[in-house]
Amino acid sequence: MQDVPLIRRVFVALVLATGLAAGCSERESDATRLGLSSSKLSGTVRISGSTTMAPMIAAMTKEFQKLQPGVAFELEAGGSGKGLKDVKEGKSDFGMVSRTLTTEERDWLPFVVARDGIAISVHADNPVSSLSDEQVALIYTKKILNWREVGGRDAPISVVGASPEAGSTELFLHQFHIKQAEVRPDVMANANADRFAALSRNPDTILYSSLGEAERRTLAGEKVKSLPYAGIAATSDNLAAGRYAVARPLTLVTKGLPSGPAKAFIDYVRSPAAIPVIERFEFVPYRD
Repeated sequence: MQDVPLIRRVFVALVLATGLAAGCSERESDATRLGLSSSKLSGTVRISGSTTMAPMIAAMTKEFQKLQPGVAFELEAGGSGKGLKDVKEGKSDFGMVSRTLTTEERDWLPFVVARDGIAISVHADNPVSSLSDEQVALIYTKKILNWREVGGRDAPISVVGASPEAGSTELFLHQFHIKQAEVRPDVMANANADRFAALSRNPDTILYSSLGEAERRTLAGEKVKSLPYAGIAATSDNLAAGRYAVARPLTLVTKGLPSGPAKAFIDYVRSPAAIPVIERFEFVPYRD
């Protein structure tokens, strides 16, 4: 979610892994052990969409290439809306979508990979420790303008908003009963990194983002404080246990049943082999 430059597209061309001295037999045994195809595949798989999912999916492609070095990947971030649009137009094999598909989006075939939550975050030095749903809605619609109105210091609230194409926006608006047209942001930032950059520049900022991203930044020592929801802390442990309510699926969507390298990749993504990668990015593996 970005300032006026709507969304920064980061194109990552992931090329063939080289120098695998272990040889084909070892790769084939690994693939068999994981329940994946051990036949040699080649071709390019194109993936685009959610900025939240992009780092995790990039890591998965690198792990997959250890099993199938003949498969190349093209990965482009740009928001869930971009992923859906690219798949519809045939520009991508998979769209990364970090929200629930709507009833109007039934033409896409979803493969849920993991779960993430949405966190409301403020600066670590902000004395506000919690906000009600109503207070969040009033802040984002500019009916509450100063932190002192919700128990904080006397300072104007800087609201970070996001494009409707961002996966977190749909869940945020639904959870807090706000219409997109009612949001009055001071800053627009589509990418998670840009939202937290706004917070670092202004300690009176409020933002919403991926729970995993907010937690990673807090654990890394950044001045980020995620507020609890309904008394439950915004942590991946609470998300995994089903206690934290503001949650969303992380999904790869296609136009139809994938085949060839695309099918092999989705088989890997939804296998136990991918769980360490999912957990490395602080998301919750999808086990339903």
